[in-house]
Amino acid sequence: MTDNKELEQRKAQFEARSEVSLPDSLPKGLKALPKKLQAKVTRVVDENRARVGKGDPWREILMEIRLFGEDDAVDAALLDGLKDLAWPGFSGALPEAPVKEGEVTWDLQRFRLKAKTPGARETRAVLTFKREPQTPKNARKCKKPISLEFKIAPEWLQKATAQTSTRRRVAVREEISAEERKISCLLFFQIGESHDEGVGRLMQAARDAGLSKVSGEGPRQLWKGPSGTLRLEPSKGDLGLGCSIQGPVLQVEWIP
Repeated sequence: MTDNKELEQRKAQFEARSEVSLPDSLPKGLKALPKKLQAKVTRVVDENRARVGKGDPWREILMEIRLFGEDDAVDAALLDGLKDLAWPGFSGALPEAPVKEGEVTWDLQRFRLKAKTPGARETRAVLTFKREPQTPKNARKCKKPISLEFKIAPEWLQKATAQTSTRRRVAVREEISAEERKISCLLFFQIGESHDEGVGRLMQAARDAGLSKVSGEGPRQLWKGPSGTLRLEPSKGDLGLGCSIQGPVLQVEWIP
């Protein structure tokens, strides 16, 4: 039999957990899931990338939620939630391993709060979804892929990373936890000269926003100020855009 005091402590611990807001960019089904499950969202990641040509774009999502109840009841609720999501390859049961169907890989992991006695307790559930379209071997050179919006960034950073004739914002990422919020984008430059100009523009925008450089040179820099931290890093490798990357790519990360 579960000790009432212990059960009350478990419930109180669950109720005391901080929740985070959901990014507007999340699919409707995922945004509705926490309310349906009476769950608390404690961490969420959403990254979108541009796509050239046919097919769905690259996408990565992580949602960490906390639920309270008997293990069987929690599992039943999670199963109902997966039915609503109807992700590719869903078998009608809770997955025991990552599910891969075509370009999509997704998973649901569950972690139980340790308890001395049986009864209702907290479950941490982590949902992950990743779609990785492959770039064809004969893909044409990336020239002017679509430039994604970056409305989650402060206005000065939106302007400093805005589309030009030789620059495109090809990926946008937001990560929110109880500890911090990170937003970032990937800038693709057709030519090295525009890359250098872009870095210079970002440096000037950072100064104007009240930030000071802490370390680094060129495409690898760290800036800090009262409003937040700006980090610049070069990025390499295929981005799954559907075209061949033949120019520099810069990651711009902002932590308010």
